[in-house]
Amino acid sequence: MPKDNIFIIGFNNKSQKTLIKQINDTFNKNKIVYLNGDEDLNKLQNTYGIIIDYDNITINHNFAESFSELIYKNELPKVVILSKSQSYEFDISETNIELCFHPVDALEIKKRLEISYLRKIKSLQINNSIYFENLTINLDKYEVWLDGNKLNFTFKEYELLKYLASNPGRVFSREALLEEIWSDDYFGGTRTVDVHIRRIRSKIDDIKNQFIQTQWNVGYRFRSIEYK
Repeated sequence: MPKDNIFIIGFNNKSQKTLIKQINDTFNKNKIVYLNGDEDLNKLQNTYGIIIDYDNITINHNFAESFSELIYKNELPKVVILSKSQSYEFDISETNIELCFHPVDALEIKKRLEISYLRKIKSLQINNSIYFENLTINLDKYEVWLDGNKLNFTFKEYELLKYLASNPGRVFSREALLEEIWSDDYFGGTRTVDVHIRRIRSKIDDIKNQFIQTQWNVGYRFRSIEYK
């Protein structure tokens, strides 16, 4: 299953037709998967985020049984849409949940999902690892893993990848990366940044720039949830 899925749970195809169309248009670079409650919710681990309509999900028996586990045990970024009067029902202090209140539009949902995603990235860094899809950067052991396999990285390659991945979506110029990673250790030009990026991409199987993106005439960034 592709890793760029966004799962939609509890939406009413008839009464929420306009919002569903907005979501499809707004998240047009993602594969949108609508669930009706009969699916195995464990499959949600292979996606970027979950959008849940709480009003509808509470009247669906199929969802009601697994809702608590989905919300509080599943670490994926998620947005829950609900009425303001229902907000007291959620303990969001230690979860990757963002709340939206009816009426809501797709742009707000998208922004909330991005916030939830970035919160997840930061929490994973606190746990001394950065996880992004099938890529893991272990901050304690200075290791990079892809699909469960440890990769052979030089120290500078590791530092460069870690720095970019710690700031998803932020564009860094070649000069800024050279100063941050090499500082006074290197007196050459910025081409060394390009060389190291090329080596990193080859090692993490980043053929289509899935992880590290080039900002032409500027530098590089690690892909955010929008990955434009």
